[in-house]
Amino acid sequence: METVYSSEFTLNSSVCYELLSIVANVYCEAIRIDVTETAQYTIVGNSKMKILGYAYENNFTIFDLKKNSIERSHYINNCNEQFRIVLHRQMNTSFILVISTMYAFQQGKFSIVISGPSNVSIKKIGKYFTCFISIFNQ
Repeated sequence: METVYSSEFTLNSSVCYELLSIVANVYCEAIRIDVTETAQYTIVGNSKMKILGYAYENNFTIFDLKKNSIERSHYINNCNEQFRIVLHRQMNTSFILVISTMYAFQQGKFSIVISGPSNVSIKKIGKYFTCFISIFNQ
């Protein structure tokens, strides 16, 4: 089964700070994903712009996205598929997925497709938050 979540990065999107050689403002969005069955779930990010995904157990700290991270994506650029994350989850558990643009102030639509044995529940978490994404050591 597939569950699709669609959204768009706009001027009103939350801003993250990506620590490269310079500090760049990137847009990001956090969603909570609830699963009902123990199984492997595949998360694919699709967009015409470059996006990244980070998965967390029930919470994350906005100042250290590596803490509590259970998986993070790497940019793969396979047609419109920007990232893929595969997770094994226990039944009746949740995780958080943070999606971010790769470049400063990119705007555009994106979708997340989650495949597994059954549909999952997806809920956007808050509108405004600031986080730091370090992409060194990826």
